[in-house]
Amino acid sequence: MCDRQNNIACAFEHNSRLADEKTFLRLTVGQSARDYSFADIRESAFSYNAYFRKSGLKPGSVLAIILTHSVDLYSAFLGSMMAGLTPTIMPFPTPKQDKESYWASHQKLFAVSGIGAIFTYRENLEDIAQYLGEHLHFVGSKEAVDFTVKDERITHNEIAVLQHSSGTTALKKGVMLSHEAIFNQVNSYSAKIGLNSDSKIVTWLPLYHDMGFIACFLTPIVLGCEVAHLDAFIWSAKPTILLDEIERTSGEYIWLPNFAYNHIANSVRSSKTWDLSSVKAIINCSEPCKPETFTAFKALPQLINLSESALQVCYAMAENVFAVTQTDITKAPQVVYVDEQTFRGGKAINISDDRTGVPVLSCGEVIEGTQIAIVLDGVPCPGVELTLGEIAISGASLYSGYYKRPEITAKKLIDGWHHSGDVGFIYNGELFVTGRIDDLLIIRGKNIYAHEVEDLVNSLEMTIPGRAVAFSVFKGNKGEAALVVMAESDDISAEKEVRLTIRRAIEANFGVSLGDFKLLPPKSLRKTTSGKLSRSENSRLYLELI
Repeated sequence: MCDRQNNIACAFEHNSRLADEKTFLRLTVGQSARDYSFADIRESAFSYNAYFRKSGLKPGSVLAIILTHSVDLYSAFLGSMMAGLTPTIMPFPTPKQDKESYWASHQKLFAVSGIGAIFTYRENLEDIAQYLGEHLHFVGSKEAVDFTVKDERITHNEIAVLQHSSGTTALKKGVMLSHEAIFNQVNSYSAKIGLNSDSKIVTWLPLYHDMGFIACFLTPIVLGCEVAHLDAFIWSAKPTILLDEIERTSGEYIWLPNFAYNHIANSVRSSKTWDLSSVKAIINCSEPCKPETFTAFKALPQLINLSESALQVCYAMAENVFAVTQTDITKAPQVVYVDEQTFRGGKAINISDDRTGVPVLSCGEVIEGTQIAIVLDGVPCPGVELTLGEIAISGASLYSGYYKRPEITAKKLIDGWHHSGDVGFIYNGELFVTGRIDDLLIIRGKNIYAHEVEDLVNSLEMTIPGRAVAFSVFKGNKGEAALVVMAESDDISAEKEVRLTIRRAIEANFGVSLGDFKLLPPKSLRKTTSGKLSRSENSRLYLELI
């Protein structure tokens, strides 16, 4: 018997029977929007279920789904899960990506992970045969599915999905998430923010990253609520379409990475306004969350009736399914000011009473069933406050390890605690995240985060916005770490002027010297497969240039 409280596909099938013709998904592809009912998705999923059951794949087999932003992505995912498979959503190749690099990165991933099954479109079959043929035992295509044939059976397996976390310095890792962990997460997190079957979610986030995948896909599936999903590429070109959709659908819950607030704010024009009175929470997640981001967003006069408490913060990661902490959505998140000397100098944190120092935005308290701790001398220490260190997570939503990567699992998952690689501190029971261990640069004994330097360079408006990267290299006989900044500009002839301005700004803001600076033409800096600037790859580029 299908257990709707212990299987995601069962939960959706149950919810779809209750809601039937109610809209589950409002999907915008390109410039066109269409509503799909619960019944629409259910019946399509039954056809995919029948297709996968005839494929010869055994229950528990991992299936890589490579589809565009489409209703097929939703239905194929659910159908594969009904068949007892373990689906994992991979990004679809885009025209802007280098085809060889895209498939070569997947070739490495499939070789290490042992994933042997892909479902995609016929157009990709030739490339898949060329790059991945030796690793695969099943290749299916959407065009081969017979939608007149359906199978309503649901087969359960313990690992529900693989969520491939984006690796900035290494190969992506498949995070194994059980049905139980996902249900624990959805129930606990939904209770924290007041999300239920009547809620409306609006998103542009792709489903191959945990924020879009869990908050805006699996959560609506489990709860049976409505989601409006925009095309990420269209949003990127015209970010205010998110505001249009919120107003059009009376959207209530939205999750955004920090950069998206700025991208929207920079695209707003004075001639148009949006009524955002329906919004309960626009939740900042995925990147270090900046107080100044919220200040600038709230100040936009074009955003009408946006409540003072609407802008919220969540600390999340795929290894905990999604949310670890969440701010109280009934009030504005707390900002504390950390004494500059203690913030830069070591582990002990002093909070400034006179609002001077480094502003840090709260990520809130832990959700029910989850615990956090600061790692001291390699040991997670729950309850320790005002001490800067690595954040460790434990609890009912924790992952089952990295798929076929036992050596990495053993390093990160120790005695039931996931060592996150993120750095922060706890104050009055709330978590404050300051950066990542691999983002931390120690220059002449001072702790500086690379993202702080990058934000400063971007704020100077002398380079292409968002196209600056900071890292450290060891120079000289003493092997001292030197701060290096690389940035892109439409006018590289101004390098000396830009270098001087950046050098002065860094010395004034951080009290350290700039080791070196390179100004490059547009599109010179190297990215990760997820589209972010890669500090490790750009440090290699720097060494090639000097």
